[in-house]
Amino acid sequence: MWIIITLVCAFFFATSDALSKAALRDSPPFGVAWVRYALGAPFLWVFLPWCRLPPEIGQYALYFALAMPLEILAIVFYMRALSRSPLSLTVPFLAFTPVAAIFTGWLILGEKPNLAGIGGVFLVAGGAYVLSLRKEVPGLLSPFRLLLVERGSLMMLAVAMIYSVTAIAGKKMVLLSSPFFMAISYNLGMSIALTFFLALRHGPQIFPKLVTRPILWAVGLSESLHAATHVIAITMAPAAYMIAVKRVSLFFGVLYGIFLFREGSAAFRLAGSLIMLLGVFTLAFFR
Repeated sequence: MWIIITLVCAFFFATSDALSKAALRDSPPFGVAWVRYALGAPFLWVFLPWCRLPPEIGQYALYFALAMPLEILAIVFYMRALSRSPLSLTVPFLAFTPVAAIFTGWLILGEKPNLAGIGGVFLVAGGAYVLSLRKEVPGLLSPFRLLLVERGSLMMLAVAMIYSVTAIAGKKMVLLSSPFFMAISYNLGMSIALTFFLALRHGPQIFPKLVTRPILWAVGLSESLHAATHVIAITMAPAAYMIAVKRVSLFFGVLYGIFLFREGSAAFRLAGSLIMLLGVFTLAFFR
């Protein structure tokens, strides 16, 4: 069941990215970052009856305070990466999150994946890496060479490393409270923080321009569905495993980049997706 929920999560995550990139054509990166949380809030609040308050509010607040500034930094880098570089050259770098999460999950949560689980994580990450290969830039190390010329790719690599910490801290908050309490409180905190920064950067006149655009409400809806499925799935498996399967979103993201944004060659998507699916199969049946 956690595999199915995580794959649904991956689809909504990739859809949110694709809609965000389309919106970035005539909206500022900070504005679209705000939209992902603030316009997603009304859809998340329907889960309020299933919230459970954390019995240890102090410990919850500690992890909340750790994750929030990192999450703000990550979403700003994320939106700038999407606005500066092709989708198919940026999102594959998120494959490094589950690999790093093996170590952060062990440090923060005490989760120790077995060898099959680690193999599955690396297969998913490896498949995502193959997805990022292109005929136009030959060589197995071409994704890393892109870091020298594509600022968006470098920013997304930084996002991947940040997410390896915030995702684990987020799971800790879920375990200290309940999935929907974490999702709603985290969304509320991000919405308030980004509202302040957006008003400071663009002035209060930016908000009417954002809330009247239907595509931005679609971003908020897809992001809220991503958040809801994420907090459910991450309680059902070790964080590194769940995040690895969630990175199937990179396959969806590359497809969006190729077919919606005409971003170039699709030569490696079949091989990369098959390797990723092998990793998912390994996590589902051998971990």
